[in-house]
Amino acid sequence: MLFCFRKCVRKPKHADPRMKALLNSLGISVTDKSLELFLPASHILIILILSWLLMRVSRKLISTFKHYVTRRTLDAGSIKRAETLGQVFSNVAIITILLITGMLVLARWHFHRTYSGGCRRGGCRGGFGAQSLIKDYFTGFFLLIEDQIRTEKSLKLPAKRAR
Repeated sequence: MLFCFRKCVRKPKHADPRMKALLNSLGISVTDKSLELFLPASHILIILILSWLLMRVSRKLISTFKHYVTRRTLDAGSIKRAETLGQVFSNVAIITILLITGMLVLARWHFHRTYSGGCRRGGCRGGFGAQSLIKDYFTGFFLLIEDQIRTEKSLKLPAKRAR
């Protein structure tokens, strides 16, 4: 395991002289070692800030969508449906943003090479295990979008005999 870890983790290259010159011109004295620690940390901070901004923008867009849909209708059922769809869109957007952010941060720490084999195997197992859950989620999502089921509706089921 230790051999694979040493082999797979990429050693950082020498610091970019332009970055070092820029920081020195700002009055910040840096060494190559401190620059090797500073650059990945600054990249991770930028990734986290951008993902936070993206989540805020997605929430605002989804909120605008909900207000637009509810403004056009007077039916209480349609308003509930629009709020439910807004929650679904919001959850999907936030989960997607967090997954991408997590992958980018891990890639910045160079974990993408070290643990890729184990993640592939675990992802395949998890994918097969969650297949019916995802299928049910999408079925419910399309039932909401197409407005097929309301609370007032009743179903007539054929009578079956138990054997």
